[in-house]
Amino acid sequence: MRHLEMSKKIVGGKYVKIELDLDNDIIKKVLISGDFFAYPIEEFENFLNTLREIKFTVKEVETVFKEYEEKIVFSGIGINDLKEMFFQLFKE
Repeated sequence: MRHLEMSKKIVGGKYVKIELDLDNDIIKKVLISGDFFAYPIEEFENFLNTLREIKFTVKEVETVFKEYEEKIVFSGIGINDLKEMFFQLFKE
């Protein structure tokens, strides 16, 4: 099991932390936390659940982000901020 973690203060926005546990490059645990808001909360939870059990590749993660970019409204951050952080985690 491999653990990846990143935190960032979004310019003009809020603090965000992403934690991932990977097993053979499959996301087993994903936690996105911080002092931002995401609503509806049910869609944010669905977003996190959809990320679980996918292969940690740019293509797979991009597909999930595209599926939810119109379903979730963020306050204090943007979905592109989250996407950028995920892409930085690929480099680790």
